[in-house]
Amino acid sequence: MWKQYSRNNSILICGTPNEIAEAEAIFKILDGLDIEKNGRASMKIGEIRLIIQEAIEVCNFTAIIMVSGKTVHPFAKKINYNGCLA
Repeated sequence: MWKQYSRNNSILICGTPNEIAEAEAIFKILDGLDIEKNGRASMKIGEIRLIIQEAIEVCNFTAIIMVSGKTVHPFAKKINYNGCLA
């Protein structure tokens, strides 16, 4: 199941309903993921990805997160040169 994060349309969460709820609860306490009043993100996409990567590492949640169509992987996961998971 896919769900768009309610406070930032560029973030998609994929997983079971429980995984999605867990990821949303974590995202609500993170700074910088909200959309500003004019509809633009308060931070750049790269900064948002780094915040989410850190949250994945610290909270160890299992939902798949995409920002602007690209999957956010935890720091610990190794990716080989052609982009595939090692």
